[in-house]
Amino acid sequence: MSEKTENTTRSPFELEMDKARKEIKANPLLKASVFTDGGPWAEHNMPCCVHRDEHAVLNLNEGIFVPSDKARKEGWMLIKPPAWVKWLLVELGLTGTVSV
Repeated sequence: MSEKTENTTRSPFELEMDKARKEIKANPLLKASVFTDGGPWAEHNMPCCVHRDEHAVLNLNEGIFVPSDKARKEGWMLIKPPAWVKWLLVELGLTGTVSV
């Protein structure tokens, strides 16, 4: 089956997931290097999960990386969904990585 025919039968979500999987295989997960002197500032080398050319923002209070300022202005954010949402995603087959 040609790629053009295959793309017309797949949803935009499935196409985006394929694109993300290819990018993950090409660029394995980075181990972040964080440099801080214990104060409220830190430098790091972690890219944004939405815009790879931007730096992620390190939330020092929670110790997690959040999307870049540009991505957050576009409405991207990290959320912790309730257990029923995780269950629904798994049941619908929309993800294979969520642990319930």
